[in-house]
Amino acid sequence: MNAKHKLLSRIIRVNQAGELGAQKIYSAQKKVFEFLGKHDDVKEISRMAEEEQEHLDYFNDEIKKRNVRPTILGPIWEVGATAIGLSTAIMGPKAAYTCTEAVEEVIVEHYQDQIDLLEGIDPLLQSKIKKFQADEEAHKQTAIEHGSQQVPSKTRDDDDGPITDCTRRQACVLSLWTYMAMSSGCCISLCAVCAKRSQTRDPGDAGFPESES
Repeated sequence: MNAKHKLLSRIIRVNQAGELGAQKIYSAQKKVFEFLGKHDDVKEISRMAEEEQEHLDYFNDEIKKRNVRPTILGPIWEVGATAIGLSTAIMGPKAAYTCTEAVEEVIVEHYQDQIDLLEGIDPLLQSKIKKFQADEEAHKQTAIEHGSQQVPSKTRDDDDGPITDCTRRQACVLSLWTYMAMSSGCCISLCAVCAKRSQTRDPGDAGFPESES
């Protein structure tokens, strides 16, 4: 396997894992909002999920066409993404949108790294990723418009109850799951970016241990 094929295989494997995770997150959040009768949020989550299904379909096709091995951590990643989708939705719509904003910020930067790497190597794949990056940025803005930045880093259930970490910590855990699903060394920026975001809301507690490439 030459260097070009290794690079393209890694990019496709990483992106397929990420888009699969996104669908699991949205699906879990949608189920919670349906149960709670939050129809406007069901509609918004469904719209974003439908747009991102195009991304997953494309990378699924590329995996088959290019004979790329999917990540072996896929089943673990699916469970983790579902769990975080459920937990953020249970905390409420703003918490769910905070998760969306944090994750989309990471993915937009990650896609930019890939766009730069693919310059002069695979123009078609590069153009697809540019389109998907624009979709992710739009979803980040949607999350902000729906109150993602209004969630505090700490919440208290009652006057005597324990202080619990809120959605930024959840989003950082999600980014760590994404990092685990990706090839070694391909996405160290995920943890760095998410740690920075967590420290902005809750200095001194990034929410996950140091990662190794």
